[in-house]
Amino acid sequence: MAREPGGAGAPTQPIMAQAEGTGHPTRQGFVIVFGTGQYIEPTDTAPTRPGKTFQPQSFYGIWDKDDKKPVSGQTQVLKTELLDQALTDVGNVRLVPLASPDWSKHKGWKMDFPNSITTGERAVFRPILTSSRLIFTTLIPVAEPCAGGGTSILMIIDPATGSRVDGPVIDVKADGILNDKDQVTPGVYASGIKSEVGISPTPVVVRGGPNLQPTDNASKIFGTTQRAIVGAEGVLGFTFMGGPLGVQGLWIGLRSSAGRVSWREILTN
Repeated sequence: MAREPGGAGAPTQPIMAQAEGTGHPTRQGFVIVFGTGQYIEPTDTAPTRPGKTFQPQSFYGIWDKDDKKPVSGQTQVLKTELLDQALTDVGNVRLVPLASPDWSKHKGWKMDFPNSITTGERAVFRPILTSSRLIFTTLIPVAEPCAGGGTSILMIIDPATGSRVDGPVIDVKADGILNDKDQVTPGVYASGIKSEVGISPTPVVVRGGPNLQPTDNASKIFGTTQRAIVGAEGVLGFTFMGGPLGVQGLWIGLRSSAGRVSWREILTN
């Protein structure tokens, strides 16, 4: 259960998409990541609160210490115990601080979507954990008939800390190359980019192999003839974001030696 700012009596934030989990940096327990928001009722597309505002929504990374306590014995995590990863929008890209929680006092991290009470931005699609990256899209409803119902922002961050990746992970210049030209300001790389095809659910991510070389033709992994340039992280990936206005493809930077960052348990009767 997540709540708006304001303490124990504040309204709860709905959680529609399943949470995902990754190992904690201290190797004690896990970081559980999830977003908040709802998009199932006709009234979800319009502001219904006083002053014609939406409910504020957020994305969280909560430290589950795996202490074997039952649900009734778990301690409530307060927002004041979470590192605030403040988001900044610059044109069509989004910036995230380069900051990590102090695990001696923080129980995770959070990011409140900028101006969500006026834009209605929310996270209703399943996040992806792959190659040491947390990848998710948000939804921003738009009432204009030609806007495809709204738009989305693709986010790529560090799942354990909520921090930006200190390197190029989004091909901001759309030139098929991940390098320092993708900096938004000196030393700062984008962690999010606005969809060009309307509302985009969970994207499809294609991951290149660890032996991909900067001079290799991209057809080795993507079935195209476009040039593939490997960034500092060692592995190039590609995302396909589908929306009502078409399909948008983006080169992204993944980590080459990530190990297992998520899991799924299958039970049989």
